[in-house]
Amino acid sequence: MDRNFTKQTKNKMEKQSILSLKKKYRIEEVVGRYVRLHPSGQYWWGLCPFHNDHHPSLAVHPGRGTFCCYACGERGDVLAFIQKIAHCSFAEAVARLTGTPSVKVASPTTGKETAGTPQKVPTTAELEAFLRQLMPAASGDSDLTPVWLDFGIGYAPHLVAPPWKQLEGRLVFPLRDEKGQLVGLASRRTDDTDTQSPKYRNSSAREGFRKSEFLYGLDRAQASIRQHREVFLVEGYKDVLAMHAAGFTQTVGLCGTALTTAHIARLQPWVSRVWLLLDHDEAGWKGSEKAARMLWEAGMEPRILSLPKPGSDPDSLFREMGREPFRAWIESVCRTESEEYRLMTRLREGMAWIQAEPAVTPRKRELWNDFRTCRQDLLRLSGQLGRLATMDWRWV
Repeated sequence: MDRNFTKQTKNKMEKQSILSLKKKYRIEEVVGRYVRLHPSGQYWWGLCPFHNDHHPSLAVHPGRGTFCCYACGERGDVLAFIQKIAHCSFAEAVARLTGTPSVKVASPTTGKETAGTPQKVPTTAELEAFLRQLMPAASGDSDLTPVWLDFGIGYAPHLVAPPWKQLEGRLVFPLRDEKGQLVGLASRRTDDTDTQSPKYRNSSAREGFRKSEFLYGLDRAQASIRQHREVFLVEGYKDVLAMHAAGFTQTVGLCGTALTTAHIARLQPWVSRVWLLLDHDEAGWKGSEKAARMLWEAGMEPRILSLPKPGSDPDSLFREMGREPFRAWIESVCRTESEEYRLMTRLREGMAWIQAEPAVTPRKRELWNDFRTCRQDLLRLSGQLGRLATMDWRWV
């Protein structure tokens, strides 16, 4: 945030200016970016993003320009909603609402703010100008190159200007929000044998980049996500690029394995089904299981996809298999996982009916026979998936 736009901004702004701002940006439209809302009378209702809400408790009143959750008690105006959902200050909430650029950079040598030394805040135009100075980055695969160019991936040469020293000799990924605004930069080392240098360097929270709420590629994926009503979640920047190159443009990256409530709030208005395609390692599997539980509790349909080789990720698998075989594999495993999901749903619903009906009836006998059929199908699918379907997290 610009230093001239300090914590005292709220007090200095005239009340009339704040009122004008609230009238210009309708609260139901702003809240609707994060929560799926349904009109009912004077209110718009949705699941509250501030607690584990299973029944719509969040009421938005367009006439008053306010929101209120009748379960957890959170309430306020449009700026208060942004402050709470984004965990930001009043000044940052104004910037997010109006689209005011609010990008900062860290110390050019340490990546951290230097104590007692004011840091120059580059404008968005300066950041965009730096990106134009980057050299074209070699993707190493001709099928990936067009997507790398579209996403603006570049290579920072040596002897760059002082503000960008920490990025020299590295791949640079522009980080843009869902509106396409530049909110930060990420870089990756090109030599993985260089263990002295961190593999990734992301912008710090001071720079306007918050990993806990950012989804890489959302600006390019949101139209496809809305069209398909589904999203693929992967870990890294290169994984997003590989999925887009294969035609799965409804893909975004977590920038790690941790799904947060802020991520879910961003996707929930658009998405009913979420495909989890994290790396094939312990961290990826644990992250998938935790994310699946969170998505299920939020009323969404999570599907966990398992990569075929230990240590693999979508980017490495794309490079190994090639674009068309990789695409065919994704489509095949999605069909298999969807069949498993339907079988699991039949089993859950049947078990619930049996538990609710104590007497032995013809309907119960039919269900037991159906269970035997489902069991055989699940055993077949277990072989195709490379894991025990009966150990799937949805049994919990």
